[in-house]
Amino acid sequence: MLSPIKLILLLAVIGAVYFIARKAGYLGGKSEKQNNLQGNKDGAGKESTDLVKCQKCGTFVASLEDHRCEH
Repeated sequence: MLSPIKLILLLAVIGAVYFIARKAGYLGGKSEKQNNLQGNKDGAGKESTDLVKCQKCGTFVASLEDHRCEH
């Protein structure tokens, strides 16, 4: 039969395994690597460039000034 000490120890081991698995990224929690890749939370690094469609060739480019159509 399980004594109260054995039950507490079993719950502590299960909790430790669960916590380590979450930190490692096996159970849907964010791992250390994912946190480092995410960067700052203030929006830095989320800049984007709007693309413009060239009327001659239909290619989308960042700037029509530097674009040369190759027909």
